[in-house]
Formats: sequence, C-alpha cells, structure tokens
Amino acid sequence: MTDLFANTDLTTRTGSSAKLSSRTKDGTTVIGIFFSSSWCPDCVPFVAKLATMYEEINNDAEDEEEVPSSAKLLEIIFVSSDRDEASMMKYMKGKHEDWLAVPFEDVSLRSELKRKYGTCAGSERVAVGVTDRRRGIPTLIVVDSAGNEICDGTDDVDDYAGGALPARWVQM
Repeated sequence: MTDLFANTDLTTRTGSSAKLSSRTKDGTTVIGIFFSSSWCPDCVPFVAKLATMYEEINNDAEDEEEVPSSAKLLEIIFVSSDRDEASMMKYMKGKHEDWLAVPFEDVSLRSELKRKYGTCAGSERVAVGVTDRRRGIPTLIVVDSAGNEICDGTDDVDDYAGGALPARWVQM
C-alpha cells in the first residue's frame, strides 16, 4: 500500500501521525481498508472480530518471525464515516487495535476512497458522491500496494475462526 498512501500522514489511535511504509514489509503485508463509524450498530461486533483477527495474525507472524516486529502481516487503514473528529478518535481509542486511519480532516481522501470502492454509510452517499454503492458499513476491502482491490474481505472476517490469513487475501 506504499503507493496509495505514500504521501499520506495517517493517524494512530493516540492521535500521532505515522506513515504506512513504517509498518509494512513490501510483499508480505496484507492491507485492509476498513470503512466504519462509531454510530453504526453493525460495526460494533464487526470491529471486535476484526480486532481479534488482526491481533492473532500479527502475533503469530511475530512468533514465527515472518515479519519484523515493527512490520505487520496484516495492516488496517480505517476510513471513518463519523460526523466529527472527536467521535472518530473515541471510537479508535476504545474499539480499534493499533490501526492506522485516514485523518478526519482529510475529507478529500476519505471521500475518494469511498467512491473508489463504492463503500460508505447510506447517510453520506450523496455528500461524498458515491453513485454506485456496493456496500454500506462495516466493510473491509483488501487491496494490493497500488490500491487495486483484491477482494471484499468483510465476510472473511465474520467467518474467521483463528489461524492464517484467508488464502484469497494473499496475491500470488
């Protein structure tokens, strides 16, 4: 994902800035773009499942030394549909793992990603210009380093029972 977010300072749940490249290893890190919000009732159980998956996969990778401890085997980029930055940050601090997020103030990039992947909350569809809405929130889109969609990983998270990354997330 170095290409798509190469020049973007992303936000951590503590509010600091981070570059995606500092947390990934080319060729081994799977990137999920996660569309969600704090006010969405369907997002709460999904976030818990995604957090478990993220933690288990990254802990297993560190244990097996597949990636250095500073890099992740699975990295999540959160794209918020929250109505204000305070709600987004409270949601990240309270429910998310150590994920990155597109800064709330970067409305242009958040809207661009929602249009590109056809994923947003129904209430913001017109405002962000999503004309072909494929899914609402929560949604996890798995992408390659250029931002090309590999698959919609939402159902894979719901079905996750432990173990490795879903095979279809890993490009051959």
